[in-house]
Amino acid sequence: MPHAFAPVDPHLLPPVDALGTAFIEMLLAKHGLSRFISLDRSRLRESHEAWVWAVVTGDGGDDVTALFRGLGPYPREAVLTWDNTD
Repeated sequence: MPHAFAPVDPHLLPPVDALGTAFIEMLLAKHGLSRFISLDRSRLRESHEAWVWAVVTGDGGDDVTALFRGLGPYPREAVLTWDNTD
């Protein structure tokens, strides 16, 4: 079963800089997603206030990663998005 996330107040999200990157990575880890989703640090300058480039490393064959089944080959580029504060 895919993860369901509680809404995060977008005003609590820092900009996509070193602090913002650490915050996003903390959220991914907290919800068990960091083992197959990571931020693409080489593209952080291309990321923006409400989205960031990421990498999906694959389908682990379990219920958590079933969402990514059939989307290979891996790794794949991805974009993580959240509500814009504007």
